[in-house]
Amino acid sequence: MICATNPTPGEIRASRLASGLTQKQAGTLVSVTLSTWQKWEYGRHPMPRALYNLFIIKTRKGSSCSQNQQQTRGLHAKKRD
Repeated sequence: MICATNPTPGEIRASRLASGLTQKQAGTLVSVTLSTWQKWEYGRHPMPRALYNLFIIKTRKGSSCSQNQQQTRGLHAKKRD
Protein backbone atom coordinates (compact mmCIF):
# COMPACT_ATOMS: atom_id res chain seq x y z
CA MET A 1 0.00 0.00 0.00
CA ILE A 2 1.27 3.47 -0.84
CA CYS A 3 0.87 6.25 1.71
CA ALA A 4 0.88 9.95 0.97
CA THR A 5 1.96 11.02 4.44
CA ASN A 6 5.48 11.08 5.80
CA PRO A 7 6.43 8.31 8.24
CA THR A 8 6.53 9.17 11.93
CA PRO A 9 9.83 9.17 13.81
CA GLY A 10 8.60 6.05 15.62
CA GLU A 11 7.94 4.24 12.35
CA ILE A 12 11.38 5.22 11.05
CA ARG A 13 13.13 3.97 14.19
CA ALA A 14 11.08 0.77 14.40
CA SER A 15 11.79 -0.08 10.76
CA ARG A 16 15.51 0.56 11.21
CA LEU A 17 15.67 -1.55 14.37
CA ALA A 18 13.71 -4.34 12.68
CA SER A 19 16.28 -4.34 9.88
CA GLY A 20 19.16 -4.63 12.37
CA LEU A 21 20.94 -1.57 11.00
CA THR A 22 22.66 1.31 12.76
CA GLN A 23 21.55 4.84 11.95
CA LYS A 24 24.68 5.30 9.85
CA GLN A 25 24.03 2.09 7.89
CA ALA A 26 20.38 3.05 7.35
CA GLY A 27 21.39 6.49 6.07
CA THR A 28 23.95 5.00 3.72
CA LEU A 29 21.30 2.63 2.36
CA VAL A 30 19.19 5.58 1.16
CA SER A 31 22.19 7.84 0.34
CA VAL A 32 21.92 10.35 3.20
CA THR A 33 24.28 11.31 6.02
CA LEU A 34 24.08 10.03 9.57
CA SER A 35 23.01 13.53 10.63
CA THR A 36 20.08 13.54 8.20
CA TRP A 37 18.91 10.11 9.35
CA GLN A 38 19.10 11.22 12.98
CA LYS A 39 17.04 14.34 12.22
CA TRP A 40 14.33 12.12 10.72
CA GLU A 41 14.40 9.63 13.57
CA TYR A 42 14.37 12.34 16.25
CA GLY A 43 11.53 14.19 14.51
CA ARG A 44 13.50 17.34 13.72
CA HIS A 45 12.74 17.04 10.01
CA PRO A 46 10.18 14.89 8.19
CA MET A 47 11.52 11.93 6.22
CA PRO A 48 10.24 12.02 2.65
CA ARG A 49 7.81 9.15 2.06
CA ALA A 50 9.68 8.13 -1.10
CA LEU A 51 12.93 7.60 0.84
CA TYR A 52 11.11 5.66 3.56
CA ASN A 53 9.53 3.45 0.91
CA LEU A 54 12.96 2.94 -0.66
CA PHE A 55 14.35 1.94 2.75
CA ILE A 56 11.50 -0.54 3.22
CA ILE A 57 12.02 -2.01 -0.25
CA LYS A 58 15.77 -2.38 0.30
CA THR A 59 15.40 -3.96 3.73
CA ARG A 60 12.05 -5.71 3.21
CA LYS A 61 11.26 -4.92 6.85
CA GLY A 62 8.45 -2.94 8.44
CA SER A 63 5.56 -1.68 6.39
CA SER A 64 5.15 1.23 4.04
CA CYS A 65 2.03 2.38 5.91
CA SER A 66 1.24 2.21 9.58
CA GLN A 67 -1.84 0.31 10.70
CA ASN A 68 -3.40 3.60 11.83
CA GLN A 69 -2.90 5.18 8.41
CA GLN A 70 -4.49 2.18 6.73
CA GLN A 71 -7.49 2.31 9.06
CA THR A 72 -7.87 6.06 8.63
CA ARG A 73 -7.70 5.73 4.87
CA GLY A 74 -10.40 3.04 5.03
CA LEU A 75 -12.68 5.34 7.00
CA HIS A 76 -12.22 8.13 4.45
CA ALA A 77 -13.08 5.73 1.65
CA LYS A 78 -16.30 4.67 3.42
CA LYS A 79 -17.35 8.31 3.83
CA ARG A 80 -17.03 8.81 0.07
CA ASP A 81 -19.22 5.80 -0.77
